[in-house]
Amino acid sequence: MRPLLFLTIIGFALFNNLNAQCAAQIQGPSQAISNCIGPQVSVVATGPGPYQYSWFSSTLSIQSSGSASPMLSTATPGWHSYGVYVVDSNNCTSLAVDSIEFFAPVDTFYQTYCSLPDSVCILDCPMTVQSWTFTDSLNNTVNLPLTSCVGIVGPGTYALFGIYDMNCTVMHTYQVIQDCGSGSFCSASIQGPSQAISNCVGPQVTATATGPGPYQYSWFSPSLTITSPSSATTMISATSPGWHTLSVYVIDANNCTSIATDSIQFFAPVDTFSQTYCSLPDSICILDCPMIIQGWTYTDSLNNTINLPLNSCVAIVGPGRYNLFGIYDMNCTVMHTYLLTEDCNGMAVDAQESATEINVYPNPFKEVLFLSAKDFKSQKWYLTDILGRRVGLGLMDAEIQKLELESLPSGSYILHLGNNTEMRHFRIQKQ
Repeated sequence: MRPLLFLTIIGFALFNNLNAQCAAQIQGPSQAISNCIGPQVSVVATGPGPYQYSWFSSTLSIQSSGSASPMLSTATPGWHSYGVYVVDSNNCTSLAVDSIEFFAPVDTFYQTYCSLPDSVCILDCPMTVQSWTFTDSLNNTVNLPLTSCVGIVGPGTYALFGIYDMNCTVMHTYQVIQDCGSGSFCSASIQGPSQAISNCVGPQVTATATGPGPYQYSWFSPSLTITSPSSATTMISATSPGWHTLSVYVIDANNCTSIATDSIQFFAPVDTFSQTYCSLPDSICILDCPMIIQGWTYTDSLNNTINLPLNSCVAIVGPGRYNLFGIYDMNCTVMHTYLLTEDCNGMAVDAQESATEINVYPNPFKEVLFLSAKDFKSQKWYLTDILGRRVGLGLMDAEIQKLELESLPSGSYILHLGNNTEMRHFRIQKQ
């Protein structure tokens, strides 16, 4: 489990009415301050104007939700998702979604370094810096330049005082440590699932470390509840759906300190997901959660319902509603609904004849994926997860293209490769 690339999710058109072409893309910062007004985001649309806008979010307050550029705000730190529907004059509807991380106005961040020069920087927020100070281990304090990034003087406390939009004051502290002291080297990593269910106990995560043991562990998170914060393996839980960060300090016998940070997405026990497909066979899969499946059902547009196999992935029968009933850790019940739509008007894109031979290997893969396509240079590729969210994109500029995807969480993905006249789709598996 690692943080998403981030490669921020890019909104794209899900609907295409009356053969019209339209698309939408959200522009805005990836970070903001909670309990402040803002930030401002905007949407860029293609298609014949004028446009109608409809912004939505389950956790954010949105000012002017019918405009192209609303303001977002929340009192709750952590990851929040939001989206916008854009309808053009041809009634072509597109949907764009994005995520933004909110931090408390008074918050503490942790950063490591090994060698100098290095720096510590403010968040990705429109902020006027009022002061930077550095305090060392002997409580000596010096003033630093009023810039967005300041040079690391050494291990200690870097305190920032700044003014955010609408005169909102922020006071952030950056605790900086040196992670390769005494000439030794150590590192830490977090292992665990990338998804979990909120209001449930769990999941279990584990810290691994290199360096001479025994080790000391110290887990922390601004929004998660952590059991056994001083052990190598702990249980985490959250009451709020969305993205949450989790970190651990590991100190080895040489007093070499390392820090590992990861992100995990929590979903409500009763939640609805939207997904599209184009060609069959295809499938829909449960979240990356330890779950015992009690029932899968499929209901079509005529309200006919059939039972599906009790597998982690089930075959797509057609557009409609797929209901999952499962038991999570500690007897926590989940009831998820997957709403599936067919997004290519019955045309199986993978079945189209193509003069271009494309190979995707290895599949499944661990860290690196190769695309081989003769005479297919300068074509676009993008990657979506099982929920249809875009998690990576780029251009193919060689006959053999190397995609470094080591930061991608394990799971199933769809690789899309093509141009304006031809698009190919490949189901791939990250181990």
